[in-house]
Amino acid sequence: MKKFYRLLSAMLLVFVALNVQAQLDTVFYYNFNETLADFSSNGNDLTAVGSDANPVYGDTDGVAGKGKYLDLSGNTNNAIANLFVKTPAEIFNQGSGTYTIAGWVKLNVLEGRMNFVNQDTHTGASQYLMKWYAAGASKPWLSGKISNYIAGTDTTINAWFHVISPADSLDWHHFAVTVDPGNNSIEHYWDGELKNTSAALFTESTEPLNFGALPDSSEALNGALDELYLFRGILTAEEIVSVMNSGEQTIPVSVTGVELDQTTATIDVDATLQLTATVSPADASDKSLTWSSSADAIATVNSSGLVTGVAEGTATITVTTNDGDFPASAVVTVNAATAIKAVTADNFTVYPNPVKENLFIDGGNIHSATLYSITGSAVMYIEDGISEGIDVTSIKSGIYFLKISADKGTAVTKILKE
Repeated sequence: MKKFYRLLSAMLLVFVALNVQAQLDTVFYYNFNETLADFSSNGNDLTAVGSDANPVYGDTDGVAGKGKYLDLSGNTNNAIANLFVKTPAEIFNQGSGTYTIAGWVKLNVLEGRMNFVNQDTHTGASQYLMKWYAAGASKPWLSGKISNYIAGTDTTINAWFHVISPADSLDWHHFAVTVDPGNNSIEHYWDGELKNTSAALFTESTEPLNFGALPDSSEALNGALDELYLFRGILTAEEIVSVMNSGEQTIPVSVTGVELDQTTATIDVDATLQLTATVSPADASDKSLTWSSSADAIATVNSSGLVTGVAEGTATITVTTNDGDFPASAVVTVNAATAIKAVTADNFTVYPNPVKENLFIDGGNIHSATLYSITGSAVMYIEDGISEGIDVTSIKSGIYFLKISADKGTAVTKILKE
């Protein structure tokens, strides 16, 4: 039955499931993946209770695509529980607000009474939000029923209804309960279908919710539980099906800070510098970053942290985490005086660069050398005496291009005249 419902709705509801799920106000979420932790990030972790309060987790025959589950097969049905779990207090009040509880359950037997979820009340009674009750195996169809038992000071309301047959009863099933004290109403869903709407009397209580047994450990569940949720508000039928068809959720790990591998650096005009950011913690869910420069006219930075020198000056490069807005900065100095370095191109070596007086060229039989301004005008042409150096003392300081012609061919390189 579980497989039938999941396959039937998967293609039609994937888009809806992803979008509706993100909008729900989750109080707790337990996926039992080797832990009783609350994966909603609200810190409402479960506590193991019972004569053997050591959680057991299983992963064979679990809910498809949902990982491990809480194994309660060590319990005897309708008896004192070896193991059940309870939430912290103060997170659910059956007498005020509106809530939806949802989860997956598997029964190992079809006899007796077994509680899925209930809550203590200040009157000393218990509210059975979801339980299994088998009237006996003598009928053609087992009278498997889910009950809502509301205990007030002098009134009890029971809502019993038939839900499953022997053919599929031992499979995994999805259940949901909506609680609406303001309208004295409770709804029960089974495998995504509304099975019952009943009037209900609610008692003010902020005691813990119990899963797998009553608070006194009686009416133990012999089976398993998985993917338990508590939402604020009354979920619609569409939203309940969306939760049923959602995959196992993972706990988001928040960013706590970011660091750069350098806090100061010096580069030349047109040179680049790669800054590397390290986000903490290492397993943070969202490690995305935003990079910025305090002065794009001095130095720019791209989305990967690559800094490019533009002009002489100082710029502060800042990286900010998109989760939490944690910043880290590096002060980058762009040095124009060393913006052009000595180069070796096409087997020619030009030095010194920058140059004040004489410029030398090594690299075979050189025919001529022409010096061009950055606007492309020829300012010097030399054919003779090149091997002894080129005297550039007469030209103004600035950036020039040197074209070399030789037996090997031609080459062009950039020169800085100081």
